Amino acid sequence: MGASHKLARLGQQGSLAAMEALGAGIASDRESVRRAAMYGAAATGGAAMAKILLRHIHSDAKWRRKAACFALGEGAPLTTAVVDALITRLKEDDEPSVYVRSVAAFALGCVYRRSIAHAGSSSATTNAEAEALQQQLLRGRIIAALLSGLDREQNRLDQGLRADGMRQAANPFGAKMWRPTDINDVCEGGGAVPPEPILAEKGMPICRFEPVCSAVRGAIGMSLVTICTHPVAVETVAGLVVALSRVILTDKNVVTVVRFLSHFAKNESFTKTGSRQT
Repeated sequence: MGASHKLARLGQQGSLAAMEALGAGIASDRESVRRAAMYGAAATGGAAMAKILLRHIHSDAKWRRKAACFALGEGAPLTTAVVDALITRLKEDDEPSVYVRSVAAFALGCVYRRSIAHAGSSSATTNAEAEALQQQLLRGRIIAALLSGLDREQNRLDQGLRADGMRQAANPFGAKMWRPTDINDVCEGGGAVPPEPILAEKGMPICRFEPVCSAVRGAIGMSLVTICTHPVAVETVAGLVVALSRVILTDKNVVTVVRFLSHFAKNESFTKTGSRQT
């Protein structure tokens, strides 16, 4: 980690050699080296580092794909190449790993947020106006990709439960000892169901929620929360309202429902559509 931090500092100063070293670290077969390089690349950020990370986004090794997605999310600029790569990793047909898809979903929200923070920093020139329009189109693609992923991704049974719904006696130590599969390769957490008295008090159907969850849906939700804390293009609001309302009214994971309810509280644009009443 120490070496990674030093390389990141050099990379921020423009050292291409330092960036290449971090890229080589992400290609390592050792998780400790990959993780250190991932954080170093994330701290370096910028277009040059992103170009190096994109080499690993289609790696045969899912752990390299995951590291590249994370680092791009933390430091890459909003460009067509970055958005295309992360959207590809979010699609189940292109990316079988639940872990990688969830990291890609969260990374898209981070890239969106950072682009908003940097918006308006350029001088008011014709090129700047064209760039602003291009970035607006890319932000629209990010939202569309996240909503599309929300439609595709399904909740899965709490990994701490057996097929018959009983808590696994073989895993008495909680979530840290759950055993993921090669595809469902991340601990998705427990699908907690609120006590019946709380559901009754809130006027919600007692049979509504189940012990199910999805790491990808959760990551998409976190990205949409991030996005909804910023102004959203008018033409995008209607689609967001429909998609989020559907989740709130039908999702069987209580945490997901609460998270999506927060979207409406965080964006004044939704008030104008009457969605708060929904």
